[in-house]
This record gives sequence, structure tokens and C-alpha cells, in this order.
Amino acid sequence: FHTNAVRRFTCHLPSPSHLTALGRSVAACPSLDSLKVKPWGARVPGPRLSASAEQLGWSCAMSRMRVLDLTACGLGVKGFVALARGLAAGGAAAYLQAFLVGQREGPARASGRCGDAGAAALAEALLSPSWSMLEFFCVAHNGVTDAGAHAVARAVESRLARGETPALRQVSLKGNMLSKRALNRICAVNRVLSSRSGSADIDFDAVDLGGFLYEKKESAL
Repeated sequence: FHTNAVRRFTCHLPSPSHLTALGRSVAACPSLDSLKVKPWGARVPGPRLSASAEQLGWSCAMSRMRVLDLTACGLGVKGFVALARGLAAGGAAAYLQAFLVGQREGPARASGRCGDAGAAALAEALLSPSWSMLEFFCVAHNGVTDAGAHAVARAVESRLARGETPALRQVSLKGNMLSKRALNRICAVNRVLSSRSGSADIDFDAVDLGGFLYEKKESAL
């Protein structure tokens, strides 16, 4: 990490406690473009996880990272709320284009899911005006119900109602237990976003979004 030559990094952390070291490494690596954290298996979130998750969020916000992929890594409700707090505290995130949780590798353990509180906190932090480059927001297979879905929808709708022009192209809450009313509201949000950007929806389960954005960036050069 300290060579400043790392562009894309995938890690499978042995335990949640290693998040602290990861956060410090991210802060020390300005070249990092994409970070993917895989699950740590059967271990459940511990009482000291929140501080580490908040540190990781702050480090990512202050970096030049474009893709943050916490694939079913099991932070739990308190951990994801703390991560969102760190992301909001960083505040200067002018680079992040994609935030993904729980996609591609199946459901997280029940104890590690973000739930409604985590989804709402992440939406409040990431769908704010300061995150001007964010294009994709995905919280899949994470125990989100209608309450969390409506919180995510409100975060997007409030920006559109103020006449802002976010770069956001798609919101995904697939794999969660949502009612038809909540699903319709998310679909309506995505229709508006799609009409503004002129882009088609991406299947988050089938695409390595880090690679997709990297190739898009390279082709634009």
C-alpha cells in the first residue's frame, strides 16, 4: 500500500478487528482506485467494531477511491451506521462513484446485515450533495425492509426536488424483503435517474463494477 502504486485491492479480512489497519492503509495510499472487502466468515461483529468501521469510512472519504465494495462483509447495524458516520465526517469525497454492500456473493449472516438503520445512515451520508460523483448505490441482501427502502428513496427524491443534478445513475436494494409499494418507489426513483443520465440499469450480481468503471475510465483517456 505504501508504494503509491496500488490501484485495485481486494482483501479477505481474518476478523473485524483488522478494519483499523485497513483504514490506516487506505489513508496512506492516494493511488487506490478500488477497494473490495470480502466476508470474514462465521465471526460476528464485536463491541469494538464501530470505531474501526468509522475510521475506515473516514479514510475512504478522504481518499481518491472510486469504488468501495463491502461485499457481505458483515459489519452489522452498528458497524454500518459507524461507517456512514465516518463517510459523512470525511465530507470531501469528490471521487467515489460506486458504493456496494452484499452484492454478488450472497446474503450476509443475519448478525452482520446493515438492516434499515444502516441503509438509512448510508443513504444520508452518501446521497448528500458533497458526494457529487456517486453513480451507483447498492445495498443488497442485507435485511432491509420498507422503512430502509423509503429512507433511501427520500434521500434521492429530496435532492431532485431541490433541483440538484446528481451524477447518480442507479439505486439497488435487490435481495431485500420489500413490499410492492416500496419496490415501486425505488423503481420510480431509478426511472427518473435513468431518464436524466440516459443509461441502462446494471445487474450488480453479474458485473464486477470495479472493473467496469476502471475500463470506462481507461477508454475515456
